[in-house]
Amino acid sequence: MSSKRDRFRIHPRRGANCGRVDQLRHRRREDEIALRKEKRDWILNSKRFRYDEPGNEISEQEVVEAAQSLIKGCDNCIEKLQLLRRAFSQGSLYIDAFFSIDNVLPCLVQLFTGPCSDVQLEAAWCLTNISAGMHHHTTAVAKAAAPYLITYLSSSNHLLQDQSAWAIGNLAGDSKQCQDLLHSQGAVSPLINLLQSPVPSVIQSASFALANLARESPHIQRTMLDENILVNILPYLSFDNDSLDILCELGWVLTYLTASSEYVDELVTTGLLMQLVGLLVTFAAEDPNNGQAITPLLRAVGNICAGEDAYSLQAINNPNLLSSLNAFLHSKHRHIIKETLWVLSNMAAVVDAASQILVSELLPSITALLVSTFDIRLEVVYLLCNLGSHSTYHCSKLVPLSILPQLVPLLKSSDLESLSLGLYFSEMMCRLTPESAHQFEECGGIGFLEGLEYHSNEAIRTQANKMLETYFLLGDDQEDVEIN
Repeated sequence: MSSKRDRFRIHPRRGANCGRVDQLRHRRREDEIALRKEKRDWILNSKRFRYDEPGNEISEQEVVEAAQSLIKGCDNCIEKLQLLRRAFSQGSLYIDAFFSIDNVLPCLVQLFTGPCSDVQLEAAWCLTNISAGMHHHTTAVAKAAAPYLITYLSSSNHLLQDQSAWAIGNLAGDSKQCQDLLHSQGAVSPLINLLQSPVPSVIQSASFALANLARESPHIQRTMLDENILVNILPYLSFDNDSLDILCELGWVLTYLTASSEYVDELVTTGLLMQLVGLLVTFAAEDPNNGQAITPLLRAVGNICAGEDAYSLQAINNPNLLSSLNAFLHSKHRHIIKETLWVLSNMAAVVDAASQILVSELLPSITALLVSTFDIRLEVVYLLCNLGSHSTYHCSKLVPLSILPQLVPLLKSSDLESLSLGLYFSEMMCRLTPESAHQFEECGGIGFLEGLEYHSNEAIRTQANKMLETYFLLGDDQEDVEIN
């Protein structure tokens, strides 16, 4: 069983039923999608406040009074809006105080759409920070102001474009309901157009909005591709210190676009994979600890390599990729290490790629991570299973590393995934490299297997018993010989 994970694709064992393999592949893909939804462990937040210069502390009563002043039509409107935008960035408590005044949001939207550009900008900033609040705050803004925010994306005022794009990013980051509303109202096309803006902050805000719109939304991703988003993204895929902030945002756009297997082939034909690989190689040489940029790029490459075998082979054809991935395994950022292991795991599901990894400088770096944190160790085990599962030759390359003594303790894990991986790796080593059975026995593996004979999980019980019967229990005739 060699597996790609999207996070996993099953490579059939000898004699495995192909239908079963397809089922496992589909199930692993669905499990991983569900896991991503649960963890949502992206480096970038889905919603962001836009902060102002620090000022005096603001009370809830001041927010209420400012809101009441807007309703009445005060002369110092800009001053009140500036107070409110600072207050909203301090948390939902202040946004709730604002909403305690009847009809205050329609009043704010009216100021946003009014004739005074200075007032428009301040009102837009307020809408941006309200939309970064709780779900009910965001949906209120979406219903009241989304069409106007989308309209102003095409404004000639760069400041208003920037603020509107940021607010739309917050709306899109809230829920599928908001994503679909923005999509139906035509937000995608003007946001993509903003990627050609001469103003970096506008491009960055538009990229943030596009990333949140693309998140787990295949139909919106389809619209983006139809609107030629790749043509506008590819020019930014280079190592340029002046545009790294933009690259970080666009990296997440690519992560979401590549997460759907439906679009991977289309994306690879544009040359995206090799451009991403080349960019990772550059980062490894120039800035290997830039987690904000490297993490989404690794995720996108891993997504692509979870597809056709040819994509992993295409990636590994870059002679500097494996050494670059080795550099990332020594990163000070845990998430870079984890994503690197995942990329390697998907590549290792391809026999030729696994062969290259096994003779590279990567193995010591990989096995050294077996003493790392739980999630990192799990990624290492997935990778080792993929590397060894192709043949006796591949598995034999792992024997001198004495991995079994470090993994046998997984057989007493209460975590079902860890336990299953430990069993699979142990069985694989014993089956493909006979000397491993002795090593397994020496480190107490038989006792662990016996402890699993009555495990509550049927698959675990069956696999443990099969290992005992196949590799460690003597038949009656053999026992008589031993006694004599």
